[in-house]
Amino acid sequence: MPKYKYDHVHLVSPAPEKTAEFYARTFGAAVGTTMNFPNGMQLVPVDLKGSRILISNAGSLPGVNGLEHFGVSTDNIDDAAKELKAQGVKFQLDITQLAPGVRIAFIWAPEKVLIELVEDKS
Repeated sequence: MPKYKYDHVHLVSPAPEKTAEFYARTFGAAVGTTMNFPNGMQLVPVDLKGSRILISNAGSLPGVNGLEHFGVSTDNIDDAAKELKAQGVKFQLDITQLAPGVRIAFIWAPEKVLIELVEDKS
């Protein structure tokens, strides 16, 4: 069975850097370097005492602001996908290469909660 652990919470905001500064000012979080993607997406990583918060101006679900999804890392996304599909879990996005060594997939949990599976071997 693949191993799983909490990875991150993803928030969507029309002003990611401003939202990140709120977490820094309010909770003492450390704001990382803003990443700008060719498709216009901006992503700001925030470290809240070891908990990762990713804040972007766009997400996987069009028109959603606020909590977009949370991430769970796994050591073997291929085995995880097979097991989850065998359990009847529905995928919003099948396994996709995000960056060298990083693959993701999105699954639906009850109550329309979106969970990102992350395999990071970078």
